[in-house]
Amino acid sequence: MRGVQARGDGVDRMSASGDDQRGAILPLMAIMLVVLLGAAAMAVDLGWLYWQSIEIQHGADASALAGVVYEPDFRTEAHTEAVAAAAENGYVDGASGATVTVVDFTDDPTAVDSDSMLRVTVTVQVQTFFMKVFGLNNVDIGRTAVAEYVQPLPMGSPDSYFGNDPAQQIYTPGFIAHVDGSYVGKGGGDRFGALCAGDGHGAECRSEEEYPPGTGGAQTGLNPDARTPLVTGTNYPTTAETGGYLYGIEVPAGSSGLKVEIFSAPIYAIYKNRIKPKPPTGTGNFHGDIKYLPPVSCCKQYYRTVEARTWYMLYGPDPTPGDSTDGNELLCSIGYDERNPTGDFGVKKPPTSTAYLGDFGAMGWDKSWLEFDEVRAAGYQNILDAMWDNMSNSFVGDAISAGCSSSFDRGPGIYLLRVVNRLDTSGEANIELSPRGTNRYSLRVSTTTGTQPTISGIGDMAMAAARNTTQTEFYLARVDQKYAGRSLVVELWDVGDITEGPGTDNFSLIDGTGAVQNCSWIATDTSVIPGAKSNPTSGGPGACTIGASDKIFNDELITITAPIPETYTCTGDACWWKIQYNYVGLVKDTTTWKAYIDGNPIRIVE
Repeated sequence: MRGVQARGDGVDRMSASGDDQRGAILPLMAIMLVVLLGAAAMAVDLGWLYWQSIEIQHGADASALAGVVYEPDFRTEAHTEAVAAAAENGYVDGASGATVTVVDFTDDPTAVDSDSMLRVTVTVQVQTFFMKVFGLNNVDIGRTAVAEYVQPLPMGSPDSYFGNDPAQQIYTPGFIAHVDGSYVGKGGGDRFGALCAGDGHGAECRSEEEYPPGTGGAQTGLNPDARTPLVTGTNYPTTAETGGYLYGIEVPAGSSGLKVEIFSAPIYAIYKNRIKPKPPTGTGNFHGDIKYLPPVSCCKQYYRTVEARTWYMLYGPDPTPGDSTDGNELLCSIGYDERNPTGDFGVKKPPTSTAYLGDFGAMGWDKSWLEFDEVRAAGYQNILDAMWDNMSNSFVGDAISAGCSSSFDRGPGIYLLRVVNRLDTSGEANIELSPRGTNRYSLRVSTTTGTQPTISGIGDMAMAAARNTTQTEFYLARVDQKYAGRSLVVELWDVGDITEGPGTDNFSLIDGTGAVQNCSWIATDTSVIPGAKSNPTSGGPGACTIGASDKIFNDELITITAPIPETYTCTGDACWWKIQYNYVGLVKDTTTWKAYIDGNPIRIVE
């Protein structure tokens, strides 16, 4: 009996213990379920809030990027566009618990580092789901973005002139502006205006030697960098025009009566078919007005004027000066046919020029202004003065224009001027199939009241430089101190066409104080001159002085990267960096320069 009793007691105790455990697990499970549900609810809300923070950050980024392109000259538009971009992303300022705060350098200099930056903060009241159980109906989430817009660098001039003033000689920076078109080869120095690669020209970009009349010829191909559109006819260019080169006219607040003038505006060029042998040296490949071509006794020649027109197009103020196709008002288009000295100036016989055998039409083709000195010495100062043509009141009889008689005043800001050569096949009975066309010109701007405007190249420029001194400097680009810590990238095409001297000629990159900067550089090395090319194709880091004798960089691109010191400071004209030529004898250099700050020009920096 004891054994049975013992077993019975054991069974009873075990049964009671199991009931107790089952009773304890139920409340624990209930508690854990609440905890798990709470954790799940918290995870849902936290995930929702995290997702919303990402979306709000995207809205702030978009808002800052949309507004910063208007800084610093169009601050009202910058703020308006930033708020509008936030609304497009679902964050309407003052509605549904959202606020959009826009701050630029003028609002608060401590908020951003420079006047090319914009700070946008988007704050939103985000509703929760399960957190409401704990009394959290809404959570405020704020996200900030700082955007920077690095505008194209002004190039070539800090003044109201771009290029020499050959008439009055009161401004002589040592170069004159240049633009190619109508099937000229970029080997001549114009990287973006010329339509053909190498030295080729003609309807299919053949070289001159391979394209005598009535024959075919090997193709040299189109210039892959060309910006000049292949447009024919007399139709006026539109706001969508993309060819040639852009210049920025910076009109200060309070100035009015804007005037834009062009020296030597029409194109100087012909195309000449010939029967070999070639004419004597000095008359071959002759450029100028057909009326003043010198006689050649060696062979029969056929002359036709180039069917080309140089267009000058003035646009209203632009917050994005690197682009004239984004809604700018086209204020004036004026196009010039080839120069006709008799018709334009009433001159029966042009003054003698030793460089071009009496050809008045070719003035400015080679040494830029040296021929103008000869004209002045011959007593034709009145002709030189008249070669400054006013866009709004042109005296040139064969110029055609639209909108140019009205006032150009549209308030302060950067006005754009585009210069482009365009093939024109209209109105001629016998069109030459292989025209060439090049123009060299200078620009000047002024206002009747207020501070005078300035004009400079926008991002890049083509020019014909000529000096006969042992050292000279050409304005490259304005590098403001806000770019401290970044890098300046300079692209030089076909630079340093120096043939004289002992072989020690070079050029340097210098800052506004005249100090040679450090840099690394590399050349494309696409054209090696046997026996003459002794320079390396790259260099640095080190002092940015590059040897340039014997045309060793002819038809080549040099890319220079120069770090801007963290401690860099400048004011006014001292912010202009330059290219300094050091050489013996005369330099004649048609070249194209491009300069920009490294990195994406429109970017989020914070």
